[in-house]
Amino acid sequence: MTRSPRWIVYLSMILVTTLASADADGPSPFQRNFLDQFPDLHKVILKTKATTTPDAQHAAVEALIRRLLPPKDAARFLFDVNPSAFSDPAVDTAKITSNGKVVRILGNSGTACTFALYDFLKYQCGCQVAWSGRQLTLPAVFPVITRVVRKADWLHYYQNVCTASYSSVWWNWTRWEQEIDWMALQGINFPLAFTGQEEMWRRVYSKRGLNDDDLAGFFVGPAFLAWGRMGNIRRWDGPLSAHWLNGQVELQHKILERMASLGIIPILPAFGGIVPEALQRIYPQMKYSRLQSWSHFPDNMTRSYLLDPSDPLYVSLGQEFIHEMQAEYGSVTHFYNADTFNEQRPNTSSPDFVREVANTTYRGMIQADSEAIWVMQGWLFVYDSDFWTPALIEAFLTAAPLGRMILLDLDADSYPVYNNTQSFFGQPFIWCMLHNYGAVEGLYGRLSEVNRGPAWARNFSQSTMIGVGLSPEGIEQNEIIYEFMNEMSWRTSPTDLNSWVADFVDRRYGAVNAEAHLAFRSLQTSVWDRPTGDANQGHYALTRRPRLDLVEPIWYDPSDVYFALEHLLNATQTLPQSPILMYDLTDLGRQALQVAFHTVYGTFQEAVKVQNLKNATKAGRIMVAILTDMNALLSTNGHFSLEKWVDGAKSWSSTPDEERLYVQNALNQITLWGPDGNIIDYANKQWAGVVSRYYRPRWKLFLQRVLESIQNSKPFDQGAFDAEVFAEVEKPFTLRQYVPDEEDGTTGGTTKVLHTLITKYQDIFQ
Repeated sequence: MTRSPRWIVYLSMILVTTLASADADGPSPFQRNFLDQFPDLHKVILKTKATTTPDAQHAAVEALIRRLLPPKDAARFLFDVNPSAFSDPAVDTAKITSNGKVVRILGNSGTACTFALYDFLKYQCGCQVAWSGRQLTLPAVFPVITRVVRKADWLHYYQNVCTASYSSVWWNWTRWEQEIDWMALQGINFPLAFTGQEEMWRRVYSKRGLNDDDLAGFFVGPAFLAWGRMGNIRRWDGPLSAHWLNGQVELQHKILERMASLGIIPILPAFGGIVPEALQRIYPQMKYSRLQSWSHFPDNMTRSYLLDPSDPLYVSLGQEFIHEMQAEYGSVTHFYNADTFNEQRPNTSSPDFVREVANTTYRGMIQADSEAIWVMQGWLFVYDSDFWTPALIEAFLTAAPLGRMILLDLDADSYPVYNNTQSFFGQPFIWCMLHNYGAVEGLYGRLSEVNRGPAWARNFSQSTMIGVGLSPEGIEQNEIIYEFMNEMSWRTSPTDLNSWVADFVDRRYGAVNAEAHLAFRSLQTSVWDRPTGDANQGHYALTRRPRLDLVEPIWYDPSDVYFALEHLLNATQTLPQSPILMYDLTDLGRQALQVAFHTVYGTFQEAVKVQNLKNATKAGRIMVAILTDMNALLSTNGHFSLEKWVDGAKSWSSTPDEERLYVQNALNQITLWGPDGNIIDYANKQWAGVVSRYYRPRWKLFLQRVLESIQNSKPFDQGAFDAEVFAEVEKPFTLRQYVPDEEDGTTGGTTKVLHTLITKYQDIFQ
């Protein structure tokens, strides 16, 4: 199909877009209800948004568009930030007016203006801004429109506490600036801001008499900070140097300043009751309990110390921590996150105990900030649903006044909690899409559920839903899912998915292409629309420690992926060869090879069952070839590079020893995840350098040992293999100082590699 000018195509979309737009101002029924139900929360939102003046927000929006577009194009957009422009300044609202030459955007906040800008770029100009690249070809003449866009809710949340470790741990300011720009364009106004908190804790505990050695036994390494912060683990893969601590504080200053300048409300960390073991030396009468061990870690690295809520230290430490942040960063927010009992049961099922813990956590916040709002993940109610009965949940949640706690229904597209807890027993909540665990690669999503879920939650009986959010453990993947989910903040009802996906493809590639439409349609109804079941999409055979009894069922027909790859490759004959297209081809080719490996592994298993050495050998040879070819494909695109991850770790070091430690952190997290493979392969990565140096050698060793067992007519010894592969492949990988080699360092040539692979594996790709 020939290319069509994007502005012509999108003129017709003005009539069919289903975003929450309005010709007249006024709150939605949901928002009117919340004004009556949570007046204090409404006031705190307004106060926090007003931290930065309208003029400063205007300047920040102007700076963003200059980073986004060339000067000539940026000059065609004019902005005005006026908090009083619409009836409720707590609800991001903007009016877009285009006369064909100039676009004027009036918004009641910086984020209202930036989302309106992106709305215009997407739906009137056919553009897209993604993690993998930007497609920003603007028409010479804009469509003439007048349009109002308005949030359906108050808040648009972003991040998971784990995102800070799985994705952003090694980011510098340049990368953070890009991410905050992306947040603002997507309309996100309520993200976590967790960077640098360890230095705040160091100051608090130092004033209490702890020294650096004490804290070395408490803080974990950079790649594992999320779980140290929640009290899951301690001591593992540290310590943290002064260089790291100070650098993170400096970075947090920039993050918070930029967020505030755009009208984004940051959520800062708070105290959830976990303390260093060494605090007993200072306070020998300290009351505490030991939490249970977590994820097979040894006791000296887990079983954290939880202060008893009756101990005065609990409130005072919570107060001091917030005061320390206020002294460093100023009063930038009134929203704080604490997650006590994350994946760890209390030692008692007494409603009185959990109520007292929650109440004491909350009091620690309001002693420092009388307007504090507690933001809490609702994950514990999913993870340990057998323990957290409705009575216990109600005791915990109602310990804070209604409206002074916001619950994140963290995995609502798969395991919603609001519908089984009477809307969290009256506390406001945010409907979130978790999507992925461990930042694993893999095409996956639940488009239909995301399409209908938020609307269902808003209309739930006595619903207290005040927003939607993204809560992925890791990002920079499955971009279609995140683009769609972000629009749920502005949509009040489901949309036509077929039309939306087709439009997404056109915007993504900057042209209408029938082959690309076929590819995405195939994926839309298969890998991106899993109906039920476990949401962890990363558990394919290729990335698991090899076993003969691995069973990882695929919920879709593999031919859907092969079909999509063939047609997207055909699309390259007419589409512009953009970075986004090359990313998608690499990602789709990776998925196809992963599924092919999965299929051939099944053939290998069957051959071993009947002790057919010839067929097992043949299947094993194909499996090794697929791993080699996958690495070759991944090496054509820098987004799928181990070197990028490792270089990020190195960039935060100041000495050779520190560099070795941070690289070890980086390599351990994506493979063994712990000293002994405690959560092995949970955060697996299909990157060039990981496939060639980790997955391929351990599969080769496995195949060798299994074939030897057939030749010798002996049962395969899984235990002996596990010990051998740990000692010979897995542990050495995490300790090795990564140096890129020729096999992992190629760039470009994606389409050429894919054409070769489709021919080579044509018998499988059917």
